[in-house]
Amino acid sequence: MQKRLQTARGLRFRISETGDILASISKSSGEFVLTLEVLELLRQLQMAPQFQPKRLTKDLRTSLQQTVENLPPAAELEELLGDLTGAGVLVEVGEESPSSKQLSDGFGDPWIQWAMIADAPRCEQYRQAISSAVTAKSEVVDVGSGLGFLTACALEAGAKHVYMIEETSSSLHSKPILKKIDKRWVDKITLYSGNSEDAKIPTQVNLVISELFGNDPFAEGVLRTLREVASLLDIKKTKFIPDAVEVFCEIADLTKGAIHHRVKALHGAALKSKSSKSSLLDSFQQAALQELVMEKLSFPSALQSDEFRRISAPQSLGKVSLSPPNYPTRLLPGKAHLTLDADAHVPVALVWFRVYLDEKHTLSSHPHEKDAAQHWSPLILPLMKLPAKGDKLLVEASLNSDEDGVSIVLKNGQEVVASREV
Repeated sequence: MQKRLQTARGLRFRISETGDILASISKSSGEFVLTLEVLELLRQLQMAPQFQPKRLTKDLRTSLQQTVENLPPAAELEELLGDLTGAGVLVEVGEESPSSKQLSDGFGDPWIQWAMIADAPRCEQYRQAISSAVTAKSEVVDVGSGLGFLTACALEAGAKHVYMIEETSSSLHSKPILKKIDKRWVDKITLYSGNSEDAKIPTQVNLVISELFGNDPFAEGVLRTLREVASLLDIKKTKFIPDAVEVFCEIADLTKGAIHHRVKALHGAALKSKSSKSSLLDSFQQAALQELVMEKLSFPSALQSDEFRRISAPQSLGKVSLSPPNYPTRLLPGKAHLTLDADAHVPVALVWFRVYLDEKHTLSSHPHEKDAAQHWSPLILPLMKLPAKGDKLLVEASLNSDEDGVSIVLKNGQEVVASREV
């Protein structure tokens, strides 16, 4: 009997101190030893999920034999060791592991941290939701604590203790900031300057707070991170803020703004046919359109509310629990139809999300929504064909295998008019 098999989501490997290759699905599932042939078997199945024992045995033997025959000589091996050291994969014994060093890029950038605390709607909604959940007995873990604003919200509400987890250099500033607000707060916090996988989270924690969202709500590994944290706690007694995230899609018509002329030129080049009267720019744009993969184009943009108009009602692509994340996770329903209410001139698909902090407090990444945050942007997918009023577009969404990105396909009939792969 033939089966289609693939590696489970979240499968991770590590090399133990004794040199064994260990694998796990989650912290709560424990680890198991992988021999070289099992590791190669998993790799073969990932490449060709159709399970055919005879062929798989042959491919496995061939692959392992080639590995043995192609082992590098000493000179190449020394060069390889140098490359691995330069990449931070290997360190000299006694040196600090790169994983324990604080990251200064990304969310360690002060300007990015400032963008979040300058977002007044975001900060106020979180403050209210946390205030509603905290009691004098609350022991809180703040996952991805950054400068510590969510921790400050919990302490202001009277939390007993807050365990902060932050792997970027922004954690260097959190204690001084909190101390400036209230000196007594410093005695009520424990800071882990590293990854959540390495943090020692007490089992008595009963509230988990986090803000691990990018413009793609799953891009920062929110599902994986919260699932790991949840595996260490009694989830029946633990509340999570946020509670869930929902993804939406709609069609909009750009009217002005920074990207208006780019998308307009995209449609202009697609509609024009080559002629002797074409300018050099016209010809170059048409040639570029044939060469570049523009139908897979997607990007975030900080659209202002007056720079576009909705020409379809937004449709939900699924709501995912974050309290804690279910496993495995799927976007459900993951499929919707968008009916155009008007003709499109510079059409794009907007993919955006709404975070449910609790039953009363929400935040969204759409500038037309009443609960819009200020530091998130919708994802934009230019439509490669001009749709007309009454057209019904099919949108299909799915999470990638690592659960850290939303893939989108939009079709007008059988024709793909926009897509996003992650």
